[in-house]
This record gives sequence, C-alpha cells and structure tokens, in this order.
Amino acid sequence: MIFKNITDIKAAVEAYREAHPAPAVPAGEQRITAALCDMDGTLYDSMSRHSAAWFRLMTELGVECERDEFYLYEGMTGANTIRHLFKRAFDTVPTDEEVAELYHRKTQYFCELPKPDVMPGAQELIRFCVSHGVRPVLVTGSGQNTLINRLDADYDRAFSPDLRVTSHIVKRGKPDPEPYLMALKMAGVDASRA
Repeated sequence: MIFKNITDIKAAVEAYREAHPAPAVPAGEQRITAALCDMDGTLYDSMSRHSAAWFRLMTELGVECERDEFYLYEGMTGANTIRHLFKRAFDTVPTDEEVAELYHRKTQYFCELPKPDVMPGAQELIRFCVSHGVRPVLVTGSGQNTLINRLDADYDRAFSPDLRVTSHIVKRGKPDPEPYLMALKMAGVDASRA
C-alpha cells in the first residue's frame, strides 16, 4: 500500500491497532524506547540514485547486471556488494584497496545525481518518536556521507552520532543481524523494546 500523506499513515496505524490490540502495559512502563531506522528508501528517497550509480560503475567494469538488481543489495555494505558482483562476474574478489577505490567511484557517481528528497512522512514519524520518548537509531548498510551528514539538518538532530550504525563500523552488513544487534547495544535496549 502506498500512502499519500501522514493522515493516511495515521489512519492505517489506528486501523491496525484496533484490529490488533496491544497487551496492557503497566502504568509508567513504556514498551518501545528505540526505533531502528534504515536510511536509504526509509529516511531518504535515494534508492533509485544508488541503483543508477551502481549500474554505471558495474557496467563500466564489464559486469553484466540489470539496473534494478541493485535494489536486491539494499542494506548490504558497498564493499560486500562489490565483492559479490566481482565473484559472480569474474570469479575473483578484489583487494581491500580496489574495493575502496571502486566504492569511492560509486560515491562520486551518486553525488553527480540530483540530491535525494526526504521520504514523505519520515520527518513527521521521527518527530513523533522523539516527542514520545523513543530514540531513533540509524541502522544503514551505507557509508554514503553525503546522506549521513544531512541527518542533523533534515531530522532536527534526532539521530545522535553515538546512535548510528553505518558500513563504517560493521564487519557484516545486512541481511546479517550484526547491524541490528549493534544498534540495540548502542541504544541500551532489548529487542522487545525496539
């Protein structure tokens, strides 16, 4: 379902709540204390740009691929995306230095494209979380500083720098649970409260 505005989202949430009532929570106890938020396609409408940048890079390198295939790798680190595609195309894995250079090129291609918009309703959702004592925690497979550096301005400093899991600090990206487990630890919460 695609929502056109925040009113539609609120109505859908309310309808879900009515159909699926939550168990009673003792007075003074808050169930959710952290919201784990992806960046690309959740906070920013950036996936089409990532896909275009990846497609440009990989086709220049002679990797057979489809432009839309890069949506399948959303959440993976850039390094893991490069390694995966090189293994598939050339049955080899590039060195760490080659991976860094290739990811830098992909980032340059991304930056040449129009600046991604904030996803509709995302700012309102994050403000709602903050106003209700729920700390937003960034959990992204990206290392795209052009977007990470916009978080403070676009989201009113809601994403504390010490509550940001990016490709810069994980060993394994999504779909591995490591980024989410790291986010829970950073936020000091159990998964039942996020």
